[in-house]
Amino acid sequence: MDRPITNMLLVGFALFALVAAASGLPTISLSNDTACLTVGGSETVTVQVNDETSRVVNLSSTLGTLAPSVVTTDAQGRATATFTAGTVSGTATITAVFTDESGEEVSASKDLLIDHSTPINISSLSCPDEGSVGSEVEIALALSDRWGNPVDNANIIENVTFTVGSPGDGAAFIIGDRRAASVSLPVDSKGWVNATLRLSTIAGENIVQICPPGLVGSSYITITGVADGPPVSIESAYASASCPADGVGTVLIAYTLYDQYGNLCDEAPVQIASSLGETTAVTTNSYGSMLVRYGPKNVPVDVTLTATAAENASVFTIDTFSFASTDPVNLVLAASPLNMKSLDVDSSSEAVLAVWVTDESGVTVTDDPVDVIFTITDVDGHGATLTADPCLNGGSSTVAQATGDDGVASVTFTPGAFAASGDATGTCTVTATATLNGTVVSRSVDLSWRNYPSFSVSVSASPSTVMVGNEANVTISLTGDGWEFTPAPADVMVCISRAPTMLTGYPDPMVIAKNATKYFAGLMEEGTDSLGLVSYGEATPVGQMADLCAMNQGKTKSVYNEIGYDPQAGKDAESYIIAHYSNSGEVRFDDEVTLDFPLSTSYTSFNDSVESLIPYSIYSKGQGKHSGDELRLALYQSITEIVENGGTGDARAVVVLLDDDWNNGGGGKYGNPLGPNGTYNNADYYEFPDNGKGHGNMWGPTGKWQDLACYASDNDVKLYVMLVDTPKGNGNGGTNGHAALEADLQTLAETTGGLYSKVTDEDFESDLVQFYEDITADLKEAAVFSTTMDARFDQVSVNDVLLPSVGLSDDPSDDVLQYRYVNGVSTRITNMTASETLYDGTLDDTADWADRVLDYSIGRMEYGQTWTATLRFNFTQAGTIGLFTDGASKISFSNAAGIPYKQDLPPVYITVVDQETADVFGTSTLSIPALAAVGDNDTLSIAVDWTLDYAGEHPELVRQRAQYQYSADDIVWDNLWHDFAVPAVDEDVTGDYDAELDTDKKNGYYRIRIHAWEAISGGAEAWRTTEQPVRVDDGKKIRMKLI
Repeated sequence: MDRPITNMLLVGFALFALVAAASGLPTISLSNDTACLTVGGSETVTVQVNDETSRVVNLSSTLGTLAPSVVTTDAQGRATATFTAGTVSGTATITAVFTDESGEEVSASKDLLIDHSTPINISSLSCPDEGSVGSEVEIALALSDRWGNPVDNANIIENVTFTVGSPGDGAAFIIGDRRAASVSLPVDSKGWVNATLRLSTIAGENIVQICPPGLVGSSYITITGVADGPPVSIESAYASASCPADGVGTVLIAYTLYDQYGNLCDEAPVQIASSLGETTAVTTNSYGSMLVRYGPKNVPVDVTLTATAAENASVFTIDTFSFASTDPVNLVLAASPLNMKSLDVDSSSEAVLAVWVTDESGVTVTDDPVDVIFTITDVDGHGATLTADPCLNGGSSTVAQATGDDGVASVTFTPGAFAASGDATGTCTVTATATLNGTVVSRSVDLSWRNYPSFSVSVSASPSTVMVGNEANVTISLTGDGWEFTPAPADVMVCISRAPTMLTGYPDPMVIAKNATKYFAGLMEEGTDSLGLVSYGEATPVGQMADLCAMNQGKTKSVYNEIGYDPQAGKDAESYIIAHYSNSGEVRFDDEVTLDFPLSTSYTSFNDSVESLIPYSIYSKGQGKHSGDELRLALYQSITEIVENGGTGDARAVVVLLDDDWNNGGGGKYGNPLGPNGTYNNADYYEFPDNGKGHGNMWGPTGKWQDLACYASDNDVKLYVMLVDTPKGNGNGGTNGHAALEADLQTLAETTGGLYSKVTDEDFESDLVQFYEDITADLKEAAVFSTTMDARFDQVSVNDVLLPSVGLSDDPSDDVLQYRYVNGVSTRITNMTASETLYDGTLDDTADWADRVLDYSIGRMEYGQTWTATLRFNFTQAGTIGLFTDGASKISFSNAAGIPYKQDLPPVYITVVDQETADVFGTSTLSIPALAAVGDNDTLSIAVDWTLDYAGEHPELVRQRAQYQYSADDIVWDNLWHDFAVPAVDEDVTGDYDAELDTDKKNGYYRIRIHAWEAISGGAEAWRTTEQPVRVDDGKKIRMKLI
């Protein structure tokens, strides 16, 4: 409020008081302690009347409630009420009114700022999907609390941290004259945060991490930098400047355009004119290039072609060309993947085998269909029993398949299944046979299937067809999606003290513990993870029930006197017990330590048992036992329940919640959980006898397992301990003081690989929730592997003949292929989990290329993690070039037990053509004029329909793919495109197509994208994305899986 306005209000109140005094009317005022209150918070409001008459004052408010709403002033003219803010932020107005003896109303009002609570989600996010390289884009987001209130700067200023990673690390946030890769920006008065990002000058993904405050988790957005500026240079490439003038032969020219930053220009138009007066217009594809075929000519002639960038006429290139039978002779066989899951592990496991029929130059023959016979032989389970043999196309060991218009014949391979649960590997050989020009030609490939950990490995080439002397990128991708990568089931026992000290506080520790423990159950996976409950405290006397209302009533030091003690509103034990202990008087605890719920995957019963916990004592305060007296026994029983009833190989844990220390042993007590190795109150402890399970030497007076940390650790049980050291709830303040035993509790947890935490704040529910979330993340971590990869290029196949990749001479052009280092492109390594980018950078493998073997130390791989390496090669020999065809390139990894495994890299083939044998046409047109997607809320599937329009001479080379992006709230998107199945294109391409996206029962929003392209270097392509996301929602909670 401005000072002049404040002064005017003060003068106004003074005049009002003078007028009231002059008229004989009493005055009234309102006051409170704070200027701001959080939604849901409470504040005492004081009413002051300036006379000694007892006045009945009516209270009212906006944005909240007053209790009581009618108050009576005391002899000093004072009365109080409690104002409780509602769930809406803003300015609350509190009004007090009473009627004087003369019937005149006297009133006063006071404004109180109601601030938002803790930020909990991103309510709005605005940013472009792409922008021009080097340009500035705006990112705007808004935060809200759990009630939808904007997180503004009316009280405390919240900050959001933005961090960007980009190709070449060139992107930065702009703050005035400063540029930074990471900035922390405040919310404004309307709750918005605005950031200006300058994109990298290198085309590619600019990945922004958003770290909001409060309970909002980190998010990632991707803004693609597009090289759509005017070209500044153009390059041409061709295999030969001469061609026979036979009315058949043509020349192929590849044109590539670059912008001012060296990026490939996407969708740049080019005008081409010949010296004979012919012209054409073409556009570069997403790789910045286009492929143009010129010819044929029937008479000898020299022709000059001039290619000019339409957006910059000063950019052109001039080339001169002089115009002065193929039969099928070879088979190329490939399978992807070579290694797969056995059918007993994954009923959908399969591989695709494809055969290409080529001529003597390695070019695919598409003129006439060729019959190919696929046959499975040499099936071997290697000692394991096969319950199902491998088959082709769903049921046979021999299948005949003719090549299609693309010159390819393909079949589906289904692996075998094992009966054994132990590690097993099956292998077989698939042979493809065809008669070519009267000669029988056969090619074979070895396949394997396993029921133990594996990676999904793919190798691709882009483009897959290049001219001699041109380059292609080879991408190797590893994804950790084997079943052993998934998190192991968890067995967790929760061990909670039910001593009477768990009643002190508002709300008390037991109420907080019960709420948080049931929240913990919601984090686990019901039906897979097992939960159990042990509690410890006093045994309920015979013939009685654990009845808090009857506990110690009438005793001046009774714990009952602390139940429901609210420092703001005083004590109301009865209503507190009804609200939080509804089963008081209906349950009993027969022993000091009770197994309230054995390990089970049923969470409803587990939550019922948690809700039935009651801190109960028959003693007056000061006479009761320490709550930790029975901890040693309770911990022993919790560990034993897991050891005896938990699953083999499961993640194991005991969560301990206690609020006091323990006495020495003896007299029926149990002492220090660490037994002889403890340092606090360890003079006497209970010695556990042999449990009859064959571990007698571990128990007894000198047994190792008398230290329960050793007992847990030797049985792979982690201990998670939280000490609740909060002030007493009766207003006296001060904690119970547990510094002496903290070292032992920390040892207890950390010896087993668990966690120790201590809370001293009475309102510790958020601390306990976070503790449970940390435990869940620790237990549900997926299996990981130490991974390396050896990619061998010393042997490659050329037209199915294995040859050294290094030529006989010292001239590099004599090599089959040459590695190229290109900053930002080759060798580009990315390592990404589902939620973050671990690495994205470029390595120079030039030195390592000397022996033609590239070694990569990948390290730890988690479930869902993907590692990729993209390498660029220049190809100098014509033919079908096969990489990784000799089985020598390996992925090596180990499971958690240290058992090593190996997988082969699947082969990849690149067709390298010279001018005389190429059969492509680079001036085709391809578009997607229509795309529609409709969601079905009953099946949670999405029906996708689209249209392709193609004009070109090679429809057999057109391919298409469908992809989707996902968002749970249509605000934050994962920015990852995932493939789903689509039909093959029709014979003439142009037409309508449809597919169905199975969302795996996952509610949310989906963007759909269709990509169609000619599978040739410089070929035409088209993209289209749905204008609006498609929502599917079956009305149930969005399903999530912890990994």
